[in-house]
Amino acid sequence: MFKNFSTHFLGNSELITILSILLIAVFSAFFMYKKLPKQDISAKKHSSDLFRKLQTKDIFWICLLSFLYAIVSLWNLGSMTTIDSFWQPVSEHEEILIELNESHFDGILWVSGEGNNNDCLNGYQNQVDFQIQGSNDLMSWFDVGELNTIDYLKVQMTEGQWDYRYIKIISRNINNVLNEIGFRKTGTNDLIKASIYSFSNPDSKYSPEALLDEQSFLVMNPSYMDETYFDEIYHTRNAQEIANHQHMYAFVHPLFGTQIIALGISMFGLSPFGWRIMGAVFGILMMPLLYICALHLFHKRRSAVLASILLGVEFMHYTTSRIGTLEPFSVFFILLMTYFMFLYIQTDFYQTSLKKQFLYLALSGISMGLACATKFTGVYGGIGLAILFFIHLFDVTNHYLKARKQLKDNPDDIISQNILKIYWPTLVKTGFWCILFFVMIPAAIYVFSYLPILIHKNQNFSIQAVIDQTLSMYDYHKNLDATHPYQSVWWQWILDIRPIWYYVRYNETTMNTISCMGNPLVFWCGALSIIWCFVDAVKNRSKRALYICIAYLSQLVPWLMVERCVFIYHYYPSVPFLILGIVHACESLLKKDKRYIKPITILLITSIILFVMFLPVIGGFTTTQEYIRTVVRWMGSWYFG
Repeated sequence: MFKNFSTHFLGNSELITILSILLIAVFSAFFMYKKLPKQDISAKKHSSDLFRKLQTKDIFWICLLSFLYAIVSLWNLGSMTTIDSFWQPVSEHEEILIELNESHFDGILWVSGEGNNNDCLNGYQNQVDFQIQGSNDLMSWFDVGELNTIDYLKVQMTEGQWDYRYIKIISRNINNVLNEIGFRKTGTNDLIKASIYSFSNPDSKYSPEALLDEQSFLVMNPSYMDETYFDEIYHTRNAQEIANHQHMYAFVHPLFGTQIIALGISMFGLSPFGWRIMGAVFGILMMPLLYICALHLFHKRRSAVLASILLGVEFMHYTTSRIGTLEPFSVFFILLMTYFMFLYIQTDFYQTSLKKQFLYLALSGISMGLACATKFTGVYGGIGLAILFFIHLFDVTNHYLKARKQLKDNPDDIISQNILKIYWPTLVKTGFWCILFFVMIPAAIYVFSYLPILIHKNQNFSIQAVIDQTLSMYDYHKNLDATHPYQSVWWQWILDIRPIWYYVRYNETTMNTISCMGNPLVFWCGALSIIWCFVDAVKNRSKRALYICIAYLSQLVPWLMVERCVFIYHYYPSVPFLILGIVHACESLLKKDKRYIKPITILLITSIILFVMFLPVIGGFTTTQEYIRTVVRWMGSWYFG
């Protein structure tokens, strides 16, 4: 009842339930907040000390915002119905005979995934090439149709009118695999009870019973909750291979992120929830990470709260962390490695201990290695780290040169003497250790991330195999000659003009649709804020504005030179820094006049309202075409179905 009301009057089947839970959580949290001790917050306490103890109110905000976002992020993430079992032939032209309890059916449903590639010597077990025949007397057989659509872990249906008690499934390819098959009773949405009558190869290690043991997955009207969509058909398949220790079929990205997806599959089974949960978890973890990053960068709790909320209501962050792809992991590690570099460049080169400086550099390098082992966009972030690092050394060297000049005028200046004494030894040691932290360790992480992977058939792990595969991936992306109806270019990302449409399923009066785009207010205000950061960095020599610009542009500028087909989700790694740009602009305004707090509050509230409005088209919740047409489709280029 509530879902129908919410769908047809509010355009979102889940809105009433989600808002009710969120309101209860918020009221309960702020009742607890009033009982927290009052604590002052100062810039001094927010130094570059990684291990400084967070104040109680910081922990409160981190937990509250992460918890609220987690509720929405995990809501209807995906079905937990597993489809681990499958059948594959071990010889040519194997046949399976199925007996139906009733003979009249008007639909054949099936799901195909990937079998055991380790048992397939001549290829990979991911084909669908079956002939279907029907009979009522086991003597005369008639063609029913074919199963030949290769669509990984999607519910497929062939409709018609048939009257057969027995069904014969004939495999026409040794590379075939079939997970489940069912037969819809004529005029209903019910599956006919079926059983295996006979099998042409009873000695096979793969039992045909697997075709009928997960009938609950054969949903008559599936949604994104029940099947793969968009690039999940690639990343989930690779994750399944890793989880099952199989030879890899094909992959075009480094595999550390895929291993994280495989971990979710290992814990929750080969289900939509299983292959999406780890991305959702990393999306949730980005909330406290950006909070802490903003806290260290701006030294104000309000800045950290603002940054975290804006991330939580950012459409692309939400949509991309709910799909089984690599972006949540790569963006998390990119933000993490930049955060540690921010900590390093906030240290005092001449007074901070080398142990602390090298710790931040080491953590930044390790995070960079994890980012590169997840996706090559980590390399773009590495360029940003290098620029930040050398800007810091430029400032350090400038202090050194000033100290030399000062000593000429005042040879007894103790501070200048100390700078000259420390500069060269620390610079040499820093350079040496950076080779380890940003070259050798990331390379080792990247290479050894392939260690548990069976990259190719009949090929053991070796550094040469990793190099060959890396060059193969690079050639694939460099030479990719493809077009897509929802491809876009970089300036369209900045202006939020061209979303990419991921998924749609139409029902009689409702639909489920998912598009990846940015929160328009965050994107548009963010674009203006980045311009302001650039001006502030040049005109006012604001180091903080400069750091944000470098982090943002290091993820955007490389895409300006890419000629292959690209999409708006490639802008995702820039989004956290876009948000930091907004926070910097807000703090600059408040520094001029405290009355700017009102428009900033309006900005925040409006961003939250937009997130609620667009939830049906970025989260896949059941909605209506009228709601899409009249409420959320602001531009002709915004397509939601």
